[in-house]
Amino acid sequence: MRWGVVLGLGACFPELRWEPWVHQGGDTFSLPAMPLGSGEPASSTSAMLAISSSAPAASVPALPTVDVPPEDEDLRRSARQLAGLSTEAPPGPRRLRLEQHAQTVNRSFDVFEESRGKAMLAWARKHLAAAEEGTVLYPFAGPDLITVRRFYPRARRYVLVALQEGGPPPDLSRLHLGALNATLDLYERVFDAFARRGFFLTMHLGAGYRTPGSARGIGGVLLAFAEREGFQVLAAEPVKIRHDGGLERHSGPQEVPETWSSLRLHLRRPQDGARVLVDYLRVDLSDGALARDSGALALLEGLALGPVVLKAASHLLQQRGFSKLRGLLLARTRQLVQDETGIAYELLEPEFNIRLFGSFQGVNGLFDGRPQRRLQEAYATRTDIEPLPFGIGYRKAGGSALMVANRKEAAPLSVP
Repeated sequence: MRWGVVLGLGACFPELRWEPWVHQGGDTFSLPAMPLGSGEPASSTSAMLAISSSAPAASVPALPTVDVPPEDEDLRRSARQLAGLSTEAPPGPRRLRLEQHAQTVNRSFDVFEESRGKAMLAWARKHLAAAEEGTVLYPFAGPDLITVRRFYPRARRYVLVALQEGGPPPDLSRLHLGALNATLDLYERVFDAFARRGFFLTMHLGAGYRTPGSARGIGGVLLAFAEREGFQVLAAEPVKIRHDGGLERHSGPQEVPETWSSLRLHLRRPQDGARVLVDYLRVDLSDGALARDSGALALLEGLALGPVVLKAASHLLQQRGFSKLRGLLLARTRQLVQDETGIAYELLEPEFNIRLFGSFQGVNGLFDGRPQRRLQEAYATRTDIEPLPFGIGYRKAGGSALMVANRKEAAPLSVP
């Protein structure tokens, strides 16, 4: 099987086969792919379809009641070290390496904040209805907690779905110096690539994360991103999807990586002390896989009610092989933020009020079989297009594209 081109996370699905390019989240509480080549950030003359903050917002799925594991100080220490926010270690080579790592990672995130991060927060505050106390779904996300958190900073649960392995949280204190160096080197490369592009290269989310073994899976990236976004990491646990669509703690051996294919992070938001969940679910979203996985399909049916984010999704939802997820979102979603790789514009028009931001002339050249001609026409003819102050998605002629779509006559955003 051969799919050497990887733009974003959608290319992990075996339905796609491309020519060989390289491109490119105790107590019980109730919660109420840049075109190819350069690696520079996407142009700030971007296009986004966004939901109007003045339009009625959506109802969102109720948050689960969960048992909170005991707070894990060692986990938080490793998360902050991976994030470049802590150099806590005895004097010596380990501390020196952690200090070097912090300097490198902080430089990368300085680039991200100046090129898009700060602008994303300001834009979302102005143009997106808040998902207060609610759940936000992000299919094809990988570990990209940052994007969905910037768009919906007040949500209480973020559900990221992708095909990459979650993996157990890395414990940096247990690594000898050589393994620590290799692990930090890897995270520095991955963070730098994300900071410059704003999305992940699939090649970095596959075999590359399993070398060294201490960095297997994407759990460490989720932990680091949670701390970078201002959360306090409290605990992490492996989870699995039940047949009825609920989530439960995975009872498999904790030392076995496969037990951690999907995982849940328990976080605290320091500003108000609110508990926040990040669920990373390893799920194949293609039609064939969902037909065999009734639990995942039932879970998605509930999650589709809330705000949904689609970005750098390799145009998968414009293909016949992803009709189940596409149908769910079209039928149930009240609020959708997406770039041009999400649901085709003409399918949204009958049921959604769509605001266009930035500019759009055509898709990335790798996807010229999915031209989005109706979207091109809309950008060429509509007179109400607003600027987008940050770049997002794959690099292409005319800049990036991002939309906000609000279902017509949707009910106000609330927790059922």
